[in-house]
Amino acid sequence: MGLISREAALEAVKIPNGEYPNPSERHGIIIARVEARRRIMEIPSVPAVPLDNLCEFLGKATHPCILLAIGCPYDESNCEECDSCNAWKAALTKWMEEQNA
Repeated sequence: MGLISREAALEAVKIPNGEYPNPSERHGIIIARVEARRRIMEIPSVPAVPLDNLCEFLGKATHPCILLAIGCPYDESNCEECDSCNAWKAALTKWMEEQNA
């Protein structure tokens, strides 16, 4: 599951000007758009944490290979020198891509 901004969702239901010259057709679409916008606004929001900030925070605590038992994405002999922020980013990105597959 991915996140989308409320603004992007509202923008997606916009009607381009001049797109529907038939007044009755345009009226029906405007009603549908108003209903879609109302429903989008009713959906509870979820605060999103930017991936960079999350990885920086997690990187200060531990390495993903230790916590998630996924194996080191880099040379295991240099675990102490591992850029854990980038390792977290790689691990989380891979996990999110697997969720969408």
